[in-house]
Amino acid sequence: MKRPHLPSRRRVAHRRHGQRAFTLMEVVVSVVIAGLLLATMTSAIVLATKALPTDASAAVATTQSADALQQLRDDLRAAVHLTRRAPTSVTLVVADRDADGLPEVITYAWDGANGDPLTRAVNGGTAVTVLDNLADFGLTYDTVDSVQGYPGGQSQSAEVELSKYDPAASQADQFTLDGSNQFGFFFTPNLPADAGSTWQLTRLVIRPQKDGPANGTAQFDFTRWTGNAPDATPLASFLVGEADMFYDYLWTSYTMPQPVTYQNGDTAAIVFKDVGSGVAGRIQWDSQGAPASQFETGDGGATWDVASGQGAVEHYVYGTYAMGGDDWALTRQRVTAVGVTLTHPAAAGPYTARVNLPNNPLAADALWEADFNADPTLLNLDGLSHNDWADPGNFDVARLADGRWALTETLRALPVTETLSTPTTIDLWLEDTTDDGHGGGLALCFDRSAGVRGRVTLHVQRIGSTQRVTVTAKTGTNTDETWLTHDVAAGENVHLHAAIDPTQDVVAVAINGVHRGGFNYARGTDPAMPATHTIADSADPGVFVDRIRVQTGGIIEYAEPGTLASIGQDLSLSLSIGGLSLNADLGDLLSGLTGSTSSSSTSGNGNGNGNGNGGILSDLLGL
Repeated sequence: MKRPHLPSRRRVAHRRHGQRAFTLMEVVVSVVIAGLLLATMTSAIVLATKALPTDASAAVATTQSADALQQLRDDLRAAVHLTRRAPTSVTLVVADRDADGLPEVITYAWDGANGDPLTRAVNGGTAVTVLDNLADFGLTYDTVDSVQGYPGGQSQSAEVELSKYDPAASQADQFTLDGSNQFGFFFTPNLPADAGSTWQLTRLVIRPQKDGPANGTAQFDFTRWTGNAPDATPLASFLVGEADMFYDYLWTSYTMPQPVTYQNGDTAAIVFKDVGSGVAGRIQWDSQGAPASQFETGDGGATWDVASGQGAVEHYVYGTYAMGGDDWALTRQRVTAVGVTLTHPAAAGPYTARVNLPNNPLAADALWEADFNADPTLLNLDGLSHNDWADPGNFDVARLADGRWALTETLRALPVTETLSTPTTIDLWLEDTTDDGHGGGLALCFDRSAGVRGRVTLHVQRIGSTQRVTVTAKTGTNTDETWLTHDVAAGENVHLHAAIDPTQDVVAVAINGVHRGGFNYARGTDPAMPATHTIADSADPGVFVDRIRVQTGGIIEYAEPGTLASIGQDLSLSLSIGGLSLNADLGDLLSGLTGSTSSSSTSGNGNGNGNGNGGILSDLLGL
């Protein structure tokens, strides 16, 4: 077998040694060329890097300024309140954004020195820089006046005759007060055209007589005539001993321990009944008399029989009527637009924007508001160092449901040192759902100084198919005086609105958007009137508060009675249940004030900045 031919080792080695290598010159040239290329690329990279924008460049400053303006614009357009308006800062309230049931409070601020940042703080938290190194920042505010007209405080006339039945010839009859037998009469006073919204019954003159041993006790109830019967809840009552009556039917005068207040247009009813044992006397009436105003019951008031065509108690009724004082208007401002000027030193020049505010938010000097969608003790609408409400105990959030608060807790508005000597309005939405004889309300202490204060109580009580609103006040002698009572339908929130003008000691009251009168208050020293402003729990577990709002400040102007337009159905800016959306307009505005204004007073600071100070609310009481 023939072996393959293989090259010799010498020939293989010769071939390997024959491959050509780089010379030293070639290596040096290659290194030089590579260095030149590297240097060229490095120069290009450096030049490109220098061409990129930096934080100090106009392009970046412009972009950042635009972003800051856009963020500010978005927040302003969502504002429902402005609680601070300053040339270099603004605090605004917007609807809940973090689903905790509470509105958000946002503050933009610039300290005013060249190089200071523009910051943004939410709900009192740490301020975050929105735009650094500002040269200038400014805010201006476009506003429109929001005017509400109110009736002036009322004074009482001299005592006048309100009702009379004293015929020359009478078919005299008598009614015996015994057991379940009750008796009475009703009347509507004929008041002068210039009478105010209320009148008061001060004195009653009738013809009573003793019966038998004269050991009974009669009760005189003063109430309203509603439908075809006297109202079951008297406005006032007093006892009359039968022993103090005469044995003949003689005219006898009874002065009210305290005047009984009725609304202009009310029909009054006076009920006589026995509250002792046996017989409490007799009262004379004319069985043939007109205008058939006598009524009676034999079953303790379950049913009433009204005289048909004739029958009248012989009587004189005396009292006073309210005479209106000067009307007044409270002017506050709504913000329609905000002008913004922003200058960054690296930008081309100042950037300006005019932000229209679709909600036209109310500019508040001081504002406390809660809609009870969440724990109110966490609210801080003014963005100050403390929250708006304090709770002496532990607020039970379990009592919050469907945006309402069941009155079982105690809240206090902070701080408690506010004297409330500036124009103040309060709006309260609440409902009494149970007919258990309690109800609940709000007692507001205001105009506080030197140990004295005014106090007005707004109270709602469910009675059958109605909710009765009662407004009372403390007099200078620390007695309770009823200003008005008014019935509204059950099953819905009652909107109570009170406007206080400390410059003329007057409180105007509206119920569900309708004026119910202006009343003069007196300041007293009753220790029961708290020095602090609290909301206390109601004795009625069926009372629910839907929303509460208190605001201070504004300009007051006075005019002759009848000059100002009345309030419409929407008293003021309000917030919807379950959120902070804007409600309807302010109702009828001021009309005819020009040429009739007699004086004015202003509270709050001149540039419209809210100082945020003042505890407002007194007691939500179960009266």
